[in-house]
Amino acid sequence: MGAVRGFVGLAGPYDFLPLRSTRLQAIFGYPGTSPATQPINFLTPGRKGPPSLLQLAGTDPVVDPGNSIRLAEKLRQTGTLVEVITYPGLDHTRLVGALAAPLRGRL
Repeated sequence: MGAVRGFVGLAGPYDFLPLRSTRLQAIFGYPGTSPATQPINFLTPGRKGPPSLLQLAGTDPVVDPGNSIRLAEKLRQTGTLVEVITYPGLDHTRLVGALAAPLRGRL
């Protein structure tokens, strides 16, 4: 087994092309953004990764929840153990904010 023993992703941008937001298009140089910038494209068939937990907000306007769903599927195709947890009533900010001690238990 490799050096990484597990992976936890929190509403990550794993597969975000095509970009729809003009703000993000400017940041990432779209439409010339290379598919090599997409983490999902680093997965190789037959190369199993570490056990993974992907958490996503059900109503996330910042990072499309489909990013996590697509990554989970591709990880499963490599034989990687994956668990996906969706928090239906949360958006991106509230999901990330729930990590802060003052907000725990309030969401």
